[in-house]
Amino acid sequence: MDTLAALTAEDRFVTVDGLSIRYIEAGDGLPLILLHGASLGSSADVFVGNLAPLAAAGFRPIAFDQPGFGLSDNPTDFSMAPRKKSIMGFIDAMGLEKAVLIGHSQSGNMAVGSAMSLFWGPAVCCRRYREARPRRSRRSRVARARLRSRRLRKPASCSK
Repeated sequence: MDTLAALTAEDRFVTVDGLSIRYIEAGDGLPLILLHGASLGSSADVFVGNLAPLAAAGFRPIAFDQPGFGLSDNPTDFSMAPRKKSIMGFIDAMGLEKAVLIGHSQSGNMAVGSAMSLFWGPAVCCRRYREARPRRSRRSRVARARLRSRRLRKPASCSK
């Protein structure tokens, strides 16, 4: 896909929790979910220039307008909760088995939170992890793992 094709990405829509969510995508391969920040005017369009290079590298970049942004429907609740919930809802609606979450700005926190909830389970599990290792919070564990390029491992105290 060339740059011009990426700049004219076709708007597509999927329904997530009763809201029409707009997304753009390119390529085949491992899906990369690109999450925009929350500044005024943010939308999936901030990633248009990234679609072609990521697709050329063998990925399937997908950027969606989070609820209340761009061409997606407005939620009744404008807190962070519908935006956080929409990430996993979008992945489910797209029928994706695997995906990499890439969050920009405020969405970085949502990407890490979503990944951790999938990996470690519910918040109660993370509470047990903090109690078992009081010197490390979830945040420091993720930051440390990221900085040292280590894979996160599910704590033994969080087994099902």
